[in-house]
Amino acid sequence: MNCQKCGDECSMVESVATGRNAMKRICLHCNATDKSINRRCKKPLKPEMETEENKRLRLAAEAEKGRVAKLDAEEKKQWYRTEKAKRQASERSKKRTFGEGAVGSVEESRVQKEGQDEVDAFETFEVWAARQMTLGRYKSEEEAKDQWKLELQKPDAIVKRRRGQDLLASFKGLEARKGQEHQVGINLKQRADLSDGADVEGFEQEAVAKLRKASWKANLQHTKNLHSQDNDMDMEPLLNIAGDIEKARAAEAEQERIWLQELEEKLEKEKEERKQRAEEKKSQVKTYALEHVVFKNVSERSVRTISNCHDRANEQVELMQTELRQMMENTTDEAKNDAKQQVALARTSVVKVRELIAQQKALWEADLGKGEDVLGAADLAQKTAEMPGWVRAWLSDNEDVKEMKNKVTDLRKFVAKIKKATDAAQKEAKKNAKKLAKGKAAPKFQSKSCAQASSASAAQSSAPDSSKGWISHTSLKMGDGIGQEMTELFVADNMTDENCLWNVKEDILCKKDLPSAAVVIPEARGTAAKNSIVALDYYDSQKKWVQAQASKSKDDEIMSHYMITKGSVAQKVMSIMAGLLPEIKNLGLQTPESPALRDLLAPMFLHAPPASWKFYSNSEYGLPCLYFVLEGTLAITGVKAPEEISDEADSIYAALEDMTNKEWKAMYNTESGWTTFLVPGKACLIPSGHLFQLTSMEDRAIAVKLILTSEEAARKGIEFLRPWTRDMGKDQNSRKMLQFLEKSLDIVPLPGQ
Repeated sequence: MNCQKCGDECSMVESVATGRNAMKRICLHCNATDKSINRRCKKPLKPEMETEENKRLRLAAEAEKGRVAKLDAEEKKQWYRTEKAKRQASERSKKRTFGEGAVGSVEESRVQKEGQDEVDAFETFEVWAARQMTLGRYKSEEEAKDQWKLELQKPDAIVKRRRGQDLLASFKGLEARKGQEHQVGINLKQRADLSDGADVEGFEQEAVAKLRKASWKANLQHTKNLHSQDNDMDMEPLLNIAGDIEKARAAEAEQERIWLQELEEKLEKEKEERKQRAEEKKSQVKTYALEHVVFKNVSERSVRTISNCHDRANEQVELMQTELRQMMENTTDEAKNDAKQQVALARTSVVKVRELIAQQKALWEADLGKGEDVLGAADLAQKTAEMPGWVRAWLSDNEDVKEMKNKVTDLRKFVAKIKKATDAAQKEAKKNAKKLAKGKAAPKFQSKSCAQASSASAAQSSAPDSSKGWISHTSLKMGDGIGQEMTELFVADNMTDENCLWNVKEDILCKKDLPSAAVVIPEARGTAAKNSIVALDYYDSQKKWVQAQASKSKDDEIMSHYMITKGSVAQKVMSIMAGLLPEIKNLGLQTPESPALRDLLAPMFLHAPPASWKFYSNSEYGLPCLYFVLEGTLAITGVKAPEEISDEADSIYAALEDMTNKEWKAMYNTESGWTTFLVPGKACLIPSGHLFQLTSMEDRAIAVKLILTSEEAARKGIEFLRPWTRDMGKDQNSRKMLQFLEKSLDIVPLPGQ
């Protein structure tokens, strides 16, 4: 485990988490460095509270923080390592000096004591002689004096000398003590945190010095109290803790001063270097050819920048216009005119901005066309330097751009309002339908929006959606119990893979015509890819989220697709799929500009509840579709579409709208039909031009769904989309997909295509 800042190895104890991922750590030293510089950069709540010195420190810290932000990854790591070394040296010095390790406490204690003491007393000559003469052993002090000298010279005598007198040890016996004690005490301690051998050595040296100094002060205090005439004993502190703390603060302030001085010197040096480089650059002779190329590149980049603002607004207006057209298909003429007016206002502002961009582009191109005599190298260099500032000002301050943004915002609010009313009307229509089904009368009165939405909902449920190149199971009549029926059919007949293809390259890539069946990738080939995807944290979190949402929903669960929204996970899944299908050079072409197409072509997770199903009259946009099962079991039945059905979209819906499950079974059991039974690790690549049905078995199935836009797939998708977009011109997504595929392959459509 390495620190995200300095790159050095660290442990969980010596680091803290950064962000949501608990495994991404920052060591304590780097974390302290960040806190320190952020604390220095913090402004006071009231500006008048900041002194000139504090302001100078803050500005210096802000400059240092800005300088570090501009460094590359390796330079940042080196900077953090340097600060880490300084901090370690500073902390080690603080630990040895007891600078900030003072702890004060007041304690109350209750003690129950019981014990025995052997008492040895060291007596002076007077005490010893008095006792001996009292016992009658010696008659005079002279005899006792002679014997005292002999006692001092005995080998087993214990003698000590204090205050110029010899003391002789005398055993006084054994004392037994028993008692209670209740006391209050004041404690003042200093703490030193030791982490390695060097700290221990430094601690011992300083502790011995402190002890020697304190002993000297204690002896002096004892002598003073001994000769004092008062009964009270004076007690002075033996440790200079307050002085140590002030000393540590002074050392820290000195370190801060040195750091600030070094920082100011470094900033001054960088300033001089920048000034010197600017002088050198200014002194260089500007050539017209070089400045002409630079001006051209910067002007083209500036045009792209301001055009992106217009393109985003234009795309949003187109999407909202399409959404409004679908929502207000069955509304009154007054409501439609209202919507057209809102769209027209937005489009007018977008067109105005487009004209401004064209005018500015023409001005820059005119400057490029002027010769060196009219616009010299110095003038071109000055215009190039002013261009980025002009672009920023244009995007933020231009009145026409502001008006365009406001009109797009107004249109967005209008669409949201209409959508809210439509959703409310659809909910009301569903309520009324349920009441009618139960024999209850529908409400006598409805609002205008509710009635319109009810009629729109009824129209959509009674007829298939002709704006798409496929239909879902909600449009067909084979829905009741088909999931359970298909499950029993597969289990009873022991059905596996029938009439499927097995070679991606030969059966799909090398054929000019549409393949006769789907291509199956066996389980042995996909097990490793399956394990890699299942091991992703994103997979597990999305699975739990989908199950939680399903448990909250009151409606029956249906087969649903969930886009992989995290970019890094989507790229990871795409690389795994590329390893699963090495025959296909590029699973996807370049990224589409349209957000709707980006979402459609992104890898998705298919979540299929038990016995759920979905039917398609063709793969989306005529592009091959890959299903790769990760959990559960998934049955896919399909048949190559007959020519009379593939030619016209209306005939497809007419033929399939009233189809029952038995009729579908009769179709896929023919020679042109195929079936496959997917287990975890097994995949199925479905080409375009096939009717097919997905059915989950008794357990929940999860699979990766991917629409292929490789070069071969894109060519066949174009063949499908050209007649489709010609017949169904209002399908905006199909037209955008066709344009994207043609642009990716550099194909220019002929007139009428």
